[in-house]
Amino acid sequence: MEQLSNFRDMGGVQTIDGHVVKERLLFRCGALADATATDIATLQTMNIKTVIDYRDDVEAEKQPSPILPGVKMTRIPARKDTTDAMKRMSMEEVFSNQAVLEKITPDLFADFYAELPFDNEVYRVLLQQVAAKNVPLLHHCSAGKDRTGVGAALIYLLLGVSEEKIMEEYLLTNAYIEEHPPRWYVFAMNHLGDHSTLKALAGCDSLFLTRVFDTIKARYGTYEAYFLAEHQLNAAQISEIRHFYTK
Repeated sequence: MEQLSNFRDMGGVQTIDGHVVKERLLFRCGALADATATDIATLQTMNIKTVIDYRDDVEAEKQPSPILPGVKMTRIPARKDTTDAMKRMSMEEVFSNQAVLEKITPDLFADFYAELPFDNEVYRVLLQQVAAKNVPLLHHCSAGKDRTGVGAALIYLLLGVSEEKIMEEYLLTNAYIEEHPPRWYVFAMNHLGDHSTLKALAGCDSLFLTRVFDTIKARYGTYEAYFLAEHQLNAAQISEIRHFYTK
């Protein structure tokens, strides 16, 4: 991709039982507003059927997504209003506001991650679309790392990928940011420079996703119990989904 940030195929990751997630079915990235005409043309050649957008209203208004003909595009905010330091603020506003950053610690940001998988409409829709095989599917937020990172983790858990492999895929974002600093990252660095909190939040940290794993298991005991309670997916359905998405 020319400008579409943090774009990658979620295929090629090995599952616990030795299978591999199929390629060209599931994709993740940052805001589609960053896409060039060439990027959009590339997406069209991939026959994307479903797009899930985790961004808030303010983010979508500032960076509207391009129209992709023939694609079902669904935007439902993933972020909840329970984390006061991030309430109703775009990620640009969070990263460019010194006072806000002073309130957000890595531990608080991990709590933000941990809230996302529960009673959250957009992740229900995401997994419903995965279960219905409405693919190729692309899911994204602004940076393609936090809300998208949680969405990717839930998909991988559903497909039987280990926490360790999920973490490896999640942390790939750090290498991408280092090699290709996205617009939002450059914006933040220009405003705040060498800020310790900014550095911690601008990348991916194992603390954040580990909090997701630990919270799900603390509440439900197993991932299977989580998928049944939160997404109404039973063991037989999960098995059939894994058969379709892995090889």
